[in-house]
Amino acid sequence: MRSLGPGRPRRQRPVSQGRAPYLAPSAPPTRLQRANAVLERWSRRLKGPRTVWLARGGAIVFLGATLVYGLAVGGHFAVRGSSLKALLDEGSAMVGLAASEISITGLHRQSREAVLAAIGVEEGRSLVGFDAAEARDALQRLDWVASASVLRLFPNRLHIELRERVPYALWQDEGEFYVIDSSGMAMTQLPVRKYRDLPVVVGKGANEAAVTLINQLEAQPALKSMVRAAVRVAERRWTLYLANGIKVALPDGNVAGALARLMTLTDRYGLMTRDIVSVDLRLPDRVTVRLSDEAVEREAKGPALARR
Repeated sequence: MRSLGPGRPRRQRPVSQGRAPYLAPSAPPTRLQRANAVLERWSRRLKGPRTVWLARGGAIVFLGATLVYGLAVGGHFAVRGSSLKALLDEGSAMVGLAASEISITGLHRQSREAVLAAIGVEEGRSLVGFDAAEARDALQRLDWVASASVLRLFPNRLHIELRERVPYALWQDEGEFYVIDSSGMAMTQLPVRKYRDLPVVVGKGANEAAVTLINQLEAQPALKSMVRAAVRVAERRWTLYLANGIKVALPDGNVAGALARLMTLTDRYGLMTRDIVSVDLRLPDRVTVRLSDEAVEREAKGPALARR
């Protein structure tokens, strides 16, 4: 065996240039590693200029919509004919938020326009900021509305159901006439001249007590047809004024019995055809009749002629 000297370097065998070094195969990435890689790619995309501009644009649109909604709710668009109102209406029509279909049921004596004016809505106008509950409350504050419901069917439809108060009588209070319903509610929007055939009640508290008296008069239709007005006295009893000029004072209790007694006297003795000015039925055990002045004179002359 050949030996090398101590100062001579040992020769190394050169590595072949055409053969790649051997590497051990790597393990496939885990789910966590894949998820992290996806998040990293998305984070790089979100940092791009297009995403920044989209985010800024979305923020501007959101703030603008919030501002418009706040102005609408605050009533700043409510002035009809204003440029802001017109702008809101046009924008609402473009995006389908203008009132295109409004159905109203239950109207008999009032107009459709009166209902829409009460809730601040017009056909074809914007519904931005419209509140159905507030609209219902506004309708129920009208003295001719007994009940109301308002339903908004998004985006641009409204359904309104109303129940009107029914005219029941005319009430005169402090010189003014009002149409009232059976509960006594005065309906100031109804023209009195259209309801002149209704029973007339007069005085403080007469509106609330009218339904009881009129129901009692219904049992005596002949007498009811003769009543021109019923005056409430001291908020506890009635005095009837008949078409023939006779005044009938009713008691503060058992009015039905007093009316039946009056009609019995009329059927038997023709009381309502006599020359009298008043009948007092306030006492349960007697009827007081007052003759007219002409009748008194005739009664006074009668005995004098008889003595001649």
